[in-house]
Amino acid sequence: MDFFGDTPFIRVMDFLIDNIGYDYTEAEIAKESGIDWSTLSKMLDRMERYELIVAVRKEGEKLYRVNEKNSFIKDLLSLEMDLIDEYSEKEMVISVK
Repeated sequence: MDFFGDTPFIRVMDFLIDNIGYDYTEAEIAKESGIDWSTLSKMLDRMERYELIVAVRKEGEKLYRVNEKNSFIKDLLSLEMDLIDEYSEKEMVISVK
C-alpha cells in the first residue's frame, strides 16, 4: 500500500487483494480496511459498476470479493508481484552489505 498511497479506495483494494478468493460483508470490509462504513458504501456501487468487485448472496446477505477476471485487477496483481520481487531483492542486497 505504501507504493500507491493511503486512500479509502487503496485500503479496500489492498484488503480484498490480500484476501483474494474470500467473500466479505460491507461491515467486514470497512472494519478490515479501516474506513467508515458510509465511505465504503459509496465506493462499492462504483467498484461493482467497473467490475472491480463482484457481489454474491449467501443466506440472504450480500458479500463481496475482488473480481479476478477483470483485466485491471489482473494487472494490479501482476504489479504487486513485481513490486514484491523488486523490493525483496533490494532488501536482500541491503542486508548482505
